[in-house]
Amino acid sequence: MRLKSFASLAAFAAVAVAQVELEDSAHLYQPDGAVGACGVPIQDSDLAIALPPNHRNNGTFCGIEVPVIMAKDPTVNFTGIVADECLTCVEKQIELTPAGFHALIGLSPNDTIQVFYILPHK
Repeated sequence: MRLKSFASLAAFAAVAVAQVELEDSAHLYQPDGAVGACGVPIQDSDLAIALPPNHRNNGTFCGIEVPVIMAKDPTVNFTGIVADECLTCVEKQIELTPAGFHALIGLSPNDTIQVFYILPHK
């Protein structure tokens, strides 16, 4: 029984170390069917994320599911797919499609919100 608990703890530790939590602002963008930096068309209705150049990691995050969590209310979140690069983002900023914004703040005139997002460590 003790070995089983140790194995579970080791597995949890491996997952905890294998990801990076980042916090910054998320900005609204409307790809409207344009092909993103990951090579796929992105619709405004997709839960797509555009990462800044320093975190897109030369495309290795393309297609990866990324949890996005509202900073002021962690119970509000969604999982999006990395599909684009945000060339105007600095540091840890990201862009979200209208569907992603709607998942976090509903119908709101805001086009910027504070979020956490979790990337796998690569």
